[in-house]
Amino acid sequence: MDEINLEQFLKANEAQIRWMVESLVLGRVTEAIGQDNLDKVALSFQGSGPGDWAVHVEGPDHLKARIEEALRKG
Repeated sequence: MDEINLEQFLKANEAQIRWMVESLVLGRVTEAIGQDNLDKVALSFQGSGPGDWAVHVEGPDHLKARIEEALRKG
C-alpha cells in the first residue's frame, strides 16, 4: 500500500483529537500530582492545531514542576 496523507482526516477530526489530547494530558497531570491537588492548578490549552498545541499551567511551583516533568516524558 502506498502512503496515505492524513492532513484532511486530521483537519476534519480536529475537535475530537483535541478533546482526546486534553483528556490524555489531564490523566497524566492527575497521575503526576494526585486527584486531591487538581483544584490547586489551572490548565489552559492553547494553540490552533496539533502542531502548535500547548498547555499553560498556573499554580504552586512544586506542582507545576511535577506537571512539566510528567508531560515532557511523553
